[in-house]
Amino acid sequence: MITEPLVLCQYCDDVRFEINNKISYIGVFNSELRITGKLPVTIPKIVASASVLLPLDFKLDSLQFQLNWNGKIIQDVSLPSSECQQIVAEASTKSTKHGVEPRGLHFQCALAVTPFIVDAAGVLRFDALINGIQHKANSLMVEIAEVQPAVRAVAN
Repeated sequence: MITEPLVLCQYCDDVRFEINNKISYIGVFNSELRITGKLPVTIPKIVASASVLLPLDFKLDSLQFQLNWNGKIIQDVSLPSSECQQIVAEASTKSTKHGVEPRGLHFQCALAVTPFIVDAAGVLRFDALINGIQHKANSLMVEIAEVQPAVRAVAN
């Protein structure tokens, strides 16, 4: 049973929401992104796909999603109150199907940055402001790898 809001995020190159209710994640990052080359580096697209989990009896009044790069908000999306009510109603209906014991409400959100320009090492983080309270999801660490000089073997 979910007792408080929880936000989890997957960072990847792209997300596709399929017609059969399947989500495809393309180029998934495993907690860090290593950049090689001279800065700044342009990444054509990066997507933060978040799962928001709420208790069954949660009263959702406001919902806002933010994507932060090194503490600076680069995406900010707010949902109207009427849409929040619709989300909870739809999630509640789905959670009671097929005789499965409902444990909470679950919905998805994806924020894309096109292009994502990396000018330094840092942290990309998804936040959900649920009823005005900030819930931080897991982050993607962006590291700059040192370029190793090419080594050539010469026969004597």
